[in-house]
Amino acid sequence: MDASPTPCVRRDSGRAFVAMAVIGAACYPAIVATLLFCTAWFPREVTLWAPWSDPAIRYATGLSLGTSLAAGVVALALATPCGYVLSRYRFPGWRLVDILLYLPIVMPGLVIGVSLLIFFRTPMGRFIEEHIATFTFAIPGIILAQTVVGAAFATRLAKLAFDGASRRRAGVAQTLGASRWQAFLHVEFAEARWGLLEAFVLAWASAFGAFGPIILFCGTTRQRTEVLSTSVFLEFSIGNLDRALVLSIWMGGLAALVLLLTRALGKRTVW
Repeated sequence: MDASPTPCVRRDSGRAFVAMAVIGAACYPAIVATLLFCTAWFPREVTLWAPWSDPAIRYATGLSLGTSLAAGVVALALATPCGYVLSRYRFPGWRLVDILLYLPIVMPGLVIGVSLLIFFRTPMGRFIEEHIATFTFAIPGIILAQTVVGAAFATRLAKLAFDGASRRRAGVAQTLGASRWQAFLHVEFAEARWGLLEAFVLAWASAFGAFGPIILFCGTTRQRTEVLSTSVFLEFSIGNLDRALVLSIWMGGLAALVLLLTRALGKRTVW
């Protein structure tokens, strides 16, 4: 007689599996929530509004917002064609291209900063700085460093957005008389637009919080190339833990607010 598991055994096994899955899924969110809670409620003498009385902090905030928004726009412009091509086509060497686009995600930020410094010591880099714009230890360099970081994340989400866009509808649009550009803009791009919006937000958020490539490539001169992430570092380096903590809270809160607004604009539930 064949032995087979009883329904009771199957039910108990299924419950154990679900319980283990839920516990495993809760671990990382619990770690993140704990870190945020500790940061927000750590005892401090400086109020949330105190840093804004410092002109250097106000300058760093404005510079961070301006450069990260510019970097987000440039990153999205670079990521959209990359994501589309990787989603739709397979060409010789596409795996190598895919790996190259992943590298800025896994590379340490300090390595990216060193690479940018080395590039602008080459003849091509010197020509760019002499005839187009100065990047080393300058504001355009901050945007460049933030773009290198943000475009890699944006490309991942752009590819996923175009993966979810219907190829069939684009083909139908062409059979009905639409050009290839019209089919792309009115079908594929239209269906991927909210995913591309999330790609822009992620690029902006990663650019806003970038530190390693900026401090190596552009330095952190007060009221010149200082952004909020380097302000946090400077405050820690002089032992001003309270101000660094408050700035960290503001940076995290702003990033969370932008993510919530993006979900609301994308007509998704916030919770």
